[in-house]
Amino acid sequence: MKKGTKKIRQVWNGNKMYYVYDLDVDEHGKRKRLYADTEEELKKKIEEAKNNKQEELNGQIPIGSRLQDYVKFYFKNIIGKIATVKINHLIKLFSNAVFNTEIDRNMDENTEEDILRFYNQLLDKYLYENVLEIDDVLRNTYALANKTGAVQFDYSVIPVPQGK
Repeated sequence: MKKGTKKIRQVWNGNKMYYVYDLDVDEHGKRKRLYADTEEELKKKIEEAKNNKQEELNGQIPIGSRLQDYVKFYFKNIIGKIATVKINHLIKLFSNAVFNTEIDRNMDENTEEDILRFYNQLLDKYLYENVLEIDDVLRNTYALANKTGAVQFDYSVIPVPQGK
């Protein structure tokens, strides 16, 4: 999204005035724009689009509680909220550093010791900034999984990794 486009704008097309709002980019990278004759009508369309998006996401909640599935679900939730380049960076980072490791299993099976040991291994291989990005995504993923009721593990007891 271009900077400053997340607001309702009036547009004159030569014949009449109408209102425009740019929605978030979807998971396929396509942008959607809403049009209406009045601002109130456009606000209703915006609210309806946001509700539809949330209903669609609720239908995609993973059935199990495997870490990889919930991380992917978290990435789907943040599409349009942060830059696509950042999401692609996080996906690549997780593919290389987290997926298919000892913590990529049922999220309730992970213990504080497992996660701390995992962070120590990451600090040996990756930059501290990357480990902090991984930590942030894992915290948000566990919060999302707790909200859906799939996981009971409290990730807030895990301390933020300290650089070496």
